[in-house]
Amino acid sequence: RKMNQAEIPIYAQDLMSILNYKSSNTLRLAIKRGAIPPPDFKSSNKTRFWYRSTLAKAGILQPVALEN
Repeated sequence: RKMNQAEIPIYAQDLMSILNYKSSNTLRLAIKRGAIPPPDFKSSNKTRFWYRSTLAKAGILQPVALEN
């Protein structure tokens, strides 16, 4: 099954690079104040990610252009 481009996971480290955040605390505070939505997935071993579509809806990333 081909993954929908909008559903590609963006991990915390990648999101920090995209937003030019140097510290994970900056990311945590941005989530806490509502500037970034909470992660779509969070596990006990600190893995967390957002779907690209979630970040696009929040205006953080550009929406993916869908191919016809």
